[in-house]
Amino acid sequence: VPPSMNLLSSVDVQKDAVHGVWHKTNGGVRNDLLLTPRTGPQLKLPKPIPYANYKLRIEFVRLSGNNAVFFGVPCGDGHAFIGLDSQAANGEWQFFVNDKTRQGRLTTNRDYVLEVFVTTENGATNISATLNGEKIAEGKWLLENLRKKIGWIASDHGIVSVSCVKSIIELQKVVATRLNGK
Repeated sequence: VPPSMNLLSSVDVQKDAVHGVWHKTNGGVRNDLLLTPRTGPQLKLPKPIPYANYKLRIEFVRLSGNNAVFFGVPCGDGHAFIGLDSQAANGEWQFFVNDKTRQGRLTTNRDYVLEVFVTTENGATNISATLNGEKIAEGKWLLENLRKKIGWIASDHGIVSVSCVKSIIELQKVVATRLNGK
């Protein structure tokens, strides 16, 4: 198994689109808001992450819209859920990793780098995430919290998924890198 993997290299936009229409771009993929059903565009990246401990680097830009971008990320025996620019029940805009939140907004036509670190030690899985170098959240990954929060995340083991609401996003690079030799 190589020490890092480009997860966009094997995407087939016709086959891997769960909802909506996705297109190949110069090195990446983007969704088409106008041709997307009301459920919001969703894409599964078909190449599973084979590492227990890894860093996931996602480079993306929101080309239009003003609402949430979501990522389902392999974590332990399931998936963690990362939301960027999601509106909370109290009306505040936030970034979150499962149930850990902080206030934040995405800007349209700005390049973003989301880095997610997943580590497993003594049976416990930890996750932390940064956006353009600023920490979003960190903590223990809890499957039961995730199941209560949301149900749409790709359930295929090891698969990364992306979805957005009323926005067009372009994934420019998605690379998983093994950490600690595992």
